[in-house]
Amino acid sequence: MYTEEQYILEIGQALADDHAAVMVGAGFSKNAEKISTAGREFLNWNQLSDLFYEKLYGDSEYPGKNYCSSLRLAEEVEIMVGRPGLEKILKQAVPDEDFVPSRLYKKLMELPWCDVFTTNYDTLLERTADQITNRRYNVVVCQEDLVNSSNAPRIVKLHGSFPSHRPFIITEEDYRIYPVKFAPMVNTVQQSLLENVFCMIGFSCEDPNFIRWIGWIHDHLSKSSSQKIYMIAVTHVAEAQKRLYFEKNIIVVDLQELWPSKSIVERLNAFFARLKACVDKKTTKLSWFDFGEECKDSTFESNIEQMHRLCLSYPGWIFLPWDLKSKTSYMIDHFDPLGKIDKLSYPTQVDYMYEYVKFLNIAGRPILSQTAECFWSLLEAGQLEPEVTKEIRIKIQTIYLHLLRTYRELGNWEQVEACKKSIHKEQLNYEDRQFLCAEECRLHLFRFEAKDLEEHLEKWNISEGDVYWPIIKAYLYSTIGENEKAIDLLMKDLITVRKQLMKDGQNVYLASIEESCVSLVNFIHQADSMKYGNSANLEKCIHQANAVSWWDENSKYDWHLKAEQHITPPQTIKYQYNLSKTYSMHYGRDNTDIYTSMEYWRFFEQTGHTFRIGNVTCAGGFEGSIKRLYRYYPYWCLVQMLISQETKYIDYLFGRADLALLTQQQADEDAHDYLYIFESVIEQLKGDNLWVPKSVYEQAAKVLPEILFRFTYKCSVRVLDELLDLLLKLCLSNRQTELPSFGSLLKGVVHAYTPEQQWERIHKLLRFPVASDQFSKYHDPLNDISVTTKKHQMEPDLYYNILPQLKQQLESENEFIRSGAKNRFITLWQLIEMDENDKQYLIQQLEKENDLRSVYIRYRLKENDPVCLKAIIENTCELIKQDSSKAHFSGRCGGEYAELLWAIDDIDFTNLNTIEWMNTLETLIQAMIHWKHSAFGAEERLRQCCIFALRLLISMWEKEYYQMSEPEEQAYQKLKQAVKEVYGSAVALEIAASELHAQDDCDSKKLEHDFWTCNAESIHLANKLLNRISHSKKMPDENSVMLHFIKKSCEIFSIRLLHADFETELALMRFLLKAAKMNLLASENIDFINLKLNQLLEETVITKEDDEKTAIHKTLSREAACALALEFYQKNACADVVLKWKDVSENVDEFLEIRQIAT
Repeated sequence: MYTEEQYILEIGQALADDHAAVMVGAGFSKNAEKISTAGREFLNWNQLSDLFYEKLYGDSEYPGKNYCSSLRLAEEVEIMVGRPGLEKILKQAVPDEDFVPSRLYKKLMELPWCDVFTTNYDTLLERTADQITNRRYNVVVCQEDLVNSSNAPRIVKLHGSFPSHRPFIITEEDYRIYPVKFAPMVNTVQQSLLENVFCMIGFSCEDPNFIRWIGWIHDHLSKSSSQKIYMIAVTHVAEAQKRLYFEKNIIVVDLQELWPSKSIVERLNAFFARLKACVDKKTTKLSWFDFGEECKDSTFESNIEQMHRLCLSYPGWIFLPWDLKSKTSYMIDHFDPLGKIDKLSYPTQVDYMYEYVKFLNIAGRPILSQTAECFWSLLEAGQLEPEVTKEIRIKIQTIYLHLLRTYRELGNWEQVEACKKSIHKEQLNYEDRQFLCAEECRLHLFRFEAKDLEEHLEKWNISEGDVYWPIIKAYLYSTIGENEKAIDLLMKDLITVRKQLMKDGQNVYLASIEESCVSLVNFIHQADSMKYGNSANLEKCIHQANAVSWWDENSKYDWHLKAEQHITPPQTIKYQYNLSKTYSMHYGRDNTDIYTSMEYWRFFEQTGHTFRIGNVTCAGGFEGSIKRLYRYYPYWCLVQMLISQETKYIDYLFGRADLALLTQQQADEDAHDYLYIFESVIEQLKGDNLWVPKSVYEQAAKVLPEILFRFTYKCSVRVLDELLDLLLKLCLSNRQTELPSFGSLLKGVVHAYTPEQQWERIHKLLRFPVASDQFSKYHDPLNDISVTTKKHQMEPDLYYNILPQLKQQLESENEFIRSGAKNRFITLWQLIEMDENDKQYLIQQLEKENDLRSVYIRYRLKENDPVCLKAIIENTCELIKQDSSKAHFSGRCGGEYAELLWAIDDIDFTNLNTIEWMNTLETLIQAMIHWKHSAFGAEERLRQCCIFALRLLISMWEKEYYQMSEPEEQAYQKLKQAVKEVYGSAVALEIAASELHAQDDCDSKKLEHDFWTCNAESIHLANKLLNRISHSKKMPDENSVMLHFIKKSCEIFSIRLLHADFETELALMRFLLKAAKMNLLASENIDFINLKLNQLLEETVITKEDDEKTAIHKTLSREAACALALEFYQKNACADVVLKWKDVSENVDEFLEIRQIAT
């Protein structure tokens, strides 16, 4: 049960943390000091009501007087005597000029309130603020004053202010219109209620101001959305009223109950003294050291003494409070050892390093890599020292321990092993031995060595009474899914800590231990709610040390790291055999964000926390820290991503920008290491609940396939084969269902082979299951094999083994197996020479299906059966009409109108109703314009619709002397206008229709102008036109209008290529590639293209300065340029630049897309 003492402590803690506001009522004015001999006093509400009543009814003793509303009486007075008369009464009731602020006022205003609100008309608070030297207040007397007032705490006069700031809020009507007329004032109070603990003082429970304001609060803010609200009552409040207000989130603090023998003034004095003590206590602890005192001297010897003194005087938190970070950061810079430390004697060097690593440990700041290298070199050189004292040897051991942690964070395993060899356990004290045990466990965790980690945890002995290291051990247990052991350790630890806190409630070391312990217990309980119950059973802290809160500290990190700041200091990269890439960091003087990110991760580590347990996360600042650290601590970032099961940020470490810098050999080496981790993780999977990970291994298993997938674009065939073997092994043991993204990785591996290499591995691929799996995104890898024009001849033994199996699976009761077997059967028909009986069997199976894909396969199997083609056309036309509604978007998964698209070049639209088709397509385009920005799939429908339109026009053009009729011309113009509305121009349609008009109304100059100005989407559509022409049974002759415009477009596009933006450049290169394949380019066009190819040779090389977006753009441009150059090479247009691009395509260090162009 909470007591008044605890409530006052909560208010004090909020004040100390700078998130407490106060509202001062009329009752507090009675504490002012009188300076006039006049008999006037400040009136309370009952006395003011008497004045109003007497003004209205005379000095009547009518009993009903006691029950009249003060605000209604005021309104009646206003009606009877006018507003000036009412205000005159108010000034009599509030003798502002006869009083000055008392000492009690000063005590109130010296406290660090965020804001001071008041409903009083007097100026006592403002006058008090003028006398205070340690704080500055902005005075807000009207809503216009709120602008630019938040640069200091404010005194906000909510109801007007003497002498002349009107209106004075006093009548019922004033209160009724106040929330509307003075909305900024109300919003200011509401915002303060959301952000701050709120203290109301000088109000009674009958006070109309109090009643109205809590009414507004109750109406507009829920109990959960606002902070706590405290009403300070100087006299006793009935229990019924306390409960009533508690239901409205208002806690009555009864000062009479706490100090019954004191007067009202004495109670308020004692209350303010308690609050000030809370603030002073935090200020004292957070002082810790004085800048001026500590930074007077900067010699190495004085710095050693200063660091030693600071470490000894540290109050004891296990995590450094945020408010001390700027001071400690300054001191870290002040103590920076790099420079002349190598000139010192070896004992002095050791003293300096020892004190420095201890100070960094307190600050929660990792040792920077160049500092670690310096310290390592000094320690190694010191081994040659002839005599080293026992004290120095002990200090050396401590330094090695901290270097061990640093090299773990950097992923430098060679240095980790060297450090371990240099550490002698027999020389370590108890704390250092615990540090080493924890570090060895973390090493196994970082390397995913499950058995070693479990063994070390079981062997780790912690002394009875030690309250810190059980938290770390419990955290490590929780990462491997041993939540029961973790909770057992933590609850025992809590009992020990709380026993000590009962004796020393202000001990910040114990308080921070309890904070960390409680937070971790609740974290685990929430992650395993089925076992431990709901949030109502969460632990709460009992400590009274007001300067510490794990969640407050975490929130400050979250807030800071969510801010967008991009700092990329100069650096050099060194790739190693292992997973890590080490960077030499050249930090400037302002890398606060980077240091904060390091300290954020160290804060989690020091307090035994992780970013995820099960499906519960605590990772508000995770993305911000990854962004800032991935270049400096790539391995630490990798481990945090695996532990936190975060796939969203993989591109920071494994994007194109990063992988482009690796050679294929380096990519192979890294991929091998990730493959080793993947295999280790798989061995630890439990697989009993795939959706709720129980351990770090299950969390990592969801991320590693995504990482390995990225390496398939860079690594060699040898590594691809190792990956394929592992994936097959998992499938044969039915473990693929435990791994999300398994299917993505398998697809990546298959795609990374050339068509020839894929066929060479057909035996392995056929061993994979046929059934798809939704969780792992697995589907039959045979569906990803490239289909070539020439079919393969399968070995008879394999053929007659596989086909009967498929037929058997097609009869299975399992829907997924039947569907998978059908798809594999179809794929095999596309890949191999199939026996005619088996073809007929497949046709029979497909005839049982009514879906369009089955109809299309039957169409091809039956050698372009016209009945099937008609069914495809009619069904797709019906779908298009259904999709043409602006009232609703018909969402469908799949390829929209894929079957019609696959068969498009076989369709002669002149045999259909061309006008109806053009109108149907135009209607669909208009509908998709409506849905383009709000519905997924609308863009693809637009693209396919334009392809159908192009094919329709090509069908007309294929007919000798075909000219559009007037109705066709009208339908065409509407269709063209719709395409223009989408893409800005319709050059592709205009070229296709250039020979179809009854009259020569094709504006050549306008069309050529459009060639110069059309956007990337229009150019892509022109490319689709070339595709349709290349598949047509007719080619444009030399004198045709169509060919003239195509060649003109090639001429203009080849010139535009020289100075195009990225999107346009890509579209132009793809168009010109197709034109080259169709022999449509003139030598002048090729010359311009070669100029661009020469330019792109250097421009598309990815450098370490490139971000991910730039790297992707460069890869796409490089791929398109390489394809163009190789087309020229095959046509013997072998300029020097073409030969250089040929060399690029043969470079094994290039990305997969570029290496496969030649294949």
